[in-house]
Amino acid sequence: PTRARDYISYSLAREAGIMAPRVGWAEVYANGNYYGIYMIIEQHDDQMIEASHPGMGATGVMFEPNESRTGGWGWNDFGSGNTDQWDYEEGPIPPDPEVLASLAAADALVAGAASNANVEELWTYVDKDNLMSYMAWESVVSHGDGYKAPNNWRVFIHPDDKKIRLVPAGAEWTWDMQPFALSWGGRLASWCLDNQGCRGDYGER
Repeated sequence: PTRARDYISYSLAREAGIMAPRVGWAEVYANGNYYGIYMIIEQHDDQMIEASHPGMGATGVMFEPNESRTGGWGWNDFGSGNTDQWDYEEGPIPPDPEVLASLAAADALVAGAASNANVEELWTYVDKDNLMSYMAWESVVSHGDGYKAPNNWRVFIHPDDKKIRLVPAGAEWTWDMQPFALSWGGRLASWCLDNQGCRGDYGER
């Protein structure tokens, strides 16, 4: 009932070097009536980007794949050939063409075989350290509604190196199920696990 799981989960993510929402609590009153303690969870916006990457708040890019750019649910993921439909949640307008090209390149690689050559090329577009940490974090906190679903997750692209980083969301669904460390609905993670080297790197993390 305290929803401490959100605070603990996101704190662990940040300690692992992953951008994640900050969490606080507020006592809520309305017209003199006390409504109890509510959570304040940071939005995936320019302020969150700035807190994690100082100086990047105006140039960092955040996508929500599960939202369509035209509104409504998108149920999008890597390897589907539709990164141009992902909700452009935060970033400069118009989007940097190099950012979109990086997203499309990673998408095309995941659509193919998880060969050693393709995995090595993926690290040109995806931050390897982030992916390994994100997958390990999601397993440790038993996040059944994140990229494992996939449902609650975001994609951040750094404006300097144009590399893709996964960002957690929806951490209210953590710590309440058995960990399943080698199963993902998200195609980028499952694609990694299909490659012995990538799977080993994740296991080590």
